[in-house]
Amino acid sequence: MSARLTKHIREAITKAALAHRFCDEVKSLIDAKADFGRAVYDDLYKKEDRQKMADLPAGWLPENDSFGIQFGASFSRVYFSGYTYGPLMRATDYKRSDKFRILSKHASGCAKVYDATHKLSATHEGLRSREADLKSAYDAAERQMTAALNAVTTVKRLIETWPEIAPFATKYETEAPYLPAIPTGQLNKILDLPVSEAA
Repeated sequence: MSARLTKHIREAITKAALAHRFCDEVKSLIDAKADFGRAVYDDLYKKEDRQKMADLPAGWLPENDSFGIQFGASFSRVYFSGYTYGPLMRATDYKRSDKFRILSKHASGCAKVYDATHKLSATHEGLRSREADLKSAYDAAERQMTAALNAVTTVKRLIETWPEIAPFATKYETEAPYLPAIPTGQLNKILDLPVSEAA
């Protein structure tokens, strides 16, 4: 008897297949956003200021993971870790925890305003577009996978109709079907068993 394609198994297969497809791209996006965060930080604080900030005793300045920046008409939190959110985070376990010392006045509000024509504004817009495109591609793939997996009821049938999904589905086919425990000891007493042969 083939294992039933339960909601849990469908979700696990979908997550694994989408991680296979999108993991590297999401990791690359996170690193690109972290590099961008560093570039904005280095632009806000010149080298000599960063050195002075680094020389201060621990606790004298807040260590933050982000600050608020205005790029043209768009206000954004710029994360030094390249943080992203939403469905893309299901595609990878990769995370960064970059934090930098910032001036207390930059811990909230807007730390700097860049003109829309500034190169950092252009880079910011490019990263936003890249992230939006990646989210759209992920969402579309997830919807199509959900439809494909909902069209069958067993793991065996899924692999028969879509052989390429086997690397993500085969392990669920080997799971034994759930059977309720049968109280055989009590039934033996009730039925006066065992007997040598049926009457």
